[in-house]
Amino acid sequence: MTIDLLKKVIEGLKIIKCLEEINLSHNDLDDTFIHVILDFILAPGVKRINLSHNKFTKVIMKPLTNTIKNAKNLEFFDISYNPFNADPAACILLCQSMRGCDKLQHFGLNDHSRESALRLVSSHPTINSLNLDDSRYRKKVWDILARYFIHSKYNLQYVSLKFCYLDFYQGIQLLSKGLQKNKTLISLNLYNTGLDDLSGVTIINSIINHKCLTNLDLGSNRLSTNFCIALGKVLKVNSVLQSINLGKNYRIIDSNYKYIVEGLVENHSIISFGELIDTKIGVKYRECTEKIIQLNKTFVDKKIEKEKELKEKEESERTKTKKNTNRKAQQKPVSSQRQTRSVSKGRSASPSPPKTVKKNIIEINPELSDLKIFNQTRKDELFKSVEIKKGDREDENESIYPVDQSLKEPNSIYLDRYSLNNIANSMSGD
Repeated sequence: MTIDLLKKVIEGLKIIKCLEEINLSHNDLDDTFIHVILDFILAPGVKRINLSHNKFTKVIMKPLTNTIKNAKNLEFFDISYNPFNADPAACILLCQSMRGCDKLQHFGLNDHSRESALRLVSSHPTINSLNLDDSRYRKKVWDILARYFIHSKYNLQYVSLKFCYLDFYQGIQLLSKGLQKNKTLISLNLYNTGLDDLSGVTIINSIINHKCLTNLDLGSNRLSTNFCIALGKVLKVNSVLQSINLGKNYRIIDSNYKYIVEGLVENHSIISFGELIDTKIGVKYRECTEKIIQLNKTFVDKKIEKEKELKEKEESERTKTKKNTNRKAQQKPVSSQRQTRSVSKGRSASPSPPKTVKKNIIEINPELSDLKIFNQTRKDELFKSVEIKKGDREDENESIYPVDQSLKEPNSIYLDRYSLNNIANSMSGD
């Protein structure tokens, strides 16, 4: 993309008065484009700007910081994965200029300073999404993030710590304490953060009773047997988690992945398990996992439909009760109204009606309970057909589906090293 072309695009976009979001990520934009981009930042309707994965250096700091101070309507700003992120002074200067953005909700930066990006959250409680991928943090910073998880003043819902190295004693223990008391987090990305078995067990045990966390990314780490056992126990109890990514964890194999499948059999909320092709898990267990997830998806979709129907019924009942009370108030005679007003003050007030306790949607609807039982029996059958018994060989290439023999090539031949050597010796003898 050239500067002239970008100028023409901006002139064309200025005509659109309802424009709110501009995404210029992954365009290899360098410092020569910054003066053109500043017009976007000061546009009155623009609220979301994404400049990540470009080639901006610290040269843009002065014009960018002077402009962004006046961006009062900015709600989303991501400038991560740019070369200037490696300069601590540039990161500090940018975070200081962002303090004027009172409506900011998302901020993305590969913070190589000590704590400037996290300190921005303390001055902006409106921030609910943080992208701190590939940041260089120490123990003090993880302690600050854990306090943000605990304190009710802050509303962090989406946190990405991708490529951040998390030491067990300086990072994992502090984050796990914050996750145990957290009530707002929805998504946590710990992809390629150096998690081993001990760190993975600590993290997964801290979210066993979490009421909001639905997405957890643990891909490209060093998780193994102890983590699989802990995750299997969590899946049996937790009914909130919907997506877990375990891709590129090459220490997870069939012998320890079976503990996860045992927990997945009793779980009815997981609808995504990441790309298991990038692991050493065999085809049998991968196909079994896919079938279980499909059963969970049907159950979750049915549950959402029933919840919508229940809400509609409750709303219709409320409107009917309001109309009936209004009619009664209009038909009520004046004498009765005077009598109600002249009630003595010393008389005890009528007791408040008891609060109605919301029952579980599965207990109310027999269809959902029947579907849950059916899915449970189907999952048990799948797990029994896949479970590896003692003495059996773990064949990763063997499928649980029957192979059509007609699809195989009839004229194919297999020659190993031993047979080739015999052929060579026989030919040399001739």
